[in-house]
Amino acid sequence: DKDYQIFALSNEEWRNVAILCKILEVFYDVTCVFSSFNYTTANLYFRGVWKVHKVLLDTVKCCHSFLTPMVKQIQEKFNKYWAEYSLILSCAAILDPRYKLNYLQYYFTTIYGIHDSDFVQTILSNLRLLFDEYVKKLKSTSSSLARSSNVSNNDPVDSSLHQHNVNSADLGGDYDESDDYKCKR
Repeated sequence: DKDYQIFALSNEEWRNVAILCKILEVFYDVTCVFSSFNYTTANLYFRGVWKVHKVLLDTVKCCHSFLTPMVKQIQEKFNKYWAEYSLILSCAAILDPRYKLNYLQYYFTTIYGIHDSDFVQTILSNLRLLFDEYVKKLKSTSSSLARSSNVSNNDPVDSSLHQHNVNSADLGGDYDESDDYKCKR
């Protein structure tokens, strides 16, 4: 219809729409993942937030000048929240047995390039601090339980299990998975 031809998009405008749709698809997919589970875990949040972060960085680096001003504004807000939550989300992602440290190194390398080791080291040191705090609390809880419990000396199974639990608290600081990783490098 001739009346609607004035609203027809040019080929360049259609290309821009296609580019914008690809970017918005990432936001849509991440939103679906976050809202599709009753109990979304931290590793899903980390991965989703990383996808959004990556698409923002790629869009600013790319030659799509029509999107750059809008994406830079989004990136400013994103960076504010990322600075506050990236450490805790990263620690939680490392604790997921499917991903561990390699997962984070890959994601930080894709975001920050060669400077990823600084971020990973910060995460590891915070994770160690968290673990040390856990061991301290476990030791204090185990020793208070040992004093207050009525473990019968007549039942060797209960007694040995209790002794194993108390001794396990002492082993906490000896094993460090990151040391294994460093040796393999």
